[in-house]
Amino acid sequence: MTDDRRVRPDGYGDEDDEETPLEQVVAGVVIATIFLVGFGLLALGFPWFWVAFPVGFAGVLPAAIGLVRWYESRRESEGAR
Repeated sequence: MTDDRRVRPDGYGDEDDEETPLEQVVAGVVIATIFLVGFGLLALGFPWFWVAFPVGFAGVLPAAIGLVRWYESRRESEGAR
């Protein structure tokens, strides 16, 4: 059975898996915000501060990256017209 996916020279996954600069910036901002909120809640004495981490990393970060990819794909498709 052959695999028709394009493989990067280092052998790890598709060439399309690379992050765009916008994805990198959004991911950095979201990660910084998650840490700021989580540790801010800890500093303020909230006993449920740890909830910010799974919600942020399992919910907010993937949603933000998904929105960026959707935005970039729409922008590319409108640019191709």
